[in-house]
Amino acid sequence: MDFSLDTIKSSIDRITKISTSDRQKSLRWLSRQNDLIVYDVFKLQKSYFHRLKSQNDDDLILLSIASLFLALRETISASNPVKRKNRSADFNFLRQISKNRAKQFRKARKKVKYEKLLDLQSVIYSLATIEKFSTREISKYLLKHHRLEISHASISKFLKQIKESNHD
Repeated sequence: MDFSLDTIKSSIDRITKISTSDRQKSLRWLSRQNDLIVYDVFKLQKSYFHRLKSQNDDDLILLSIASLFLALRETISASNPVKRKNRSADFNFLRQISKNRAKQFRKARKKVKYEKLLDLQSVIYSLATIEKFSTREISKYLLKHHRLEISHASISKFLKQIKESNHD
């Protein structure tokens, strides 16, 4: 089937009921997001596509485009504050949301290393006190024998925490 630009626009308007300017804003918003948010949007787009496919006889490419815009609208409105009067006016608040979500994932990675340090607490403490290893030597030891790459500064902070908890 050969479509003109007007037919494509009207078909997408009919299916999504989203204005052209809001669709453009949504695409600009998506281009500024991190990969995790983009992944969530496309995962949601997949479910919208299957719903639209079962309800409409339209071209599959049009349904795919429409489902993307519906998924974008849901993602944006889910992160939109409820008391906001004009939802289409400003998308800038979403930047902060995606930054905060990215920070959550970074914190999780740091916690994993800290958990491994806790598991190796007795080894680290004995190397530092009994064997008199420096923090750099402990770092090399952990990398070689336990496959844990961690900086000597982190080990130093960890040892201070251990000593403080032993004195309390």
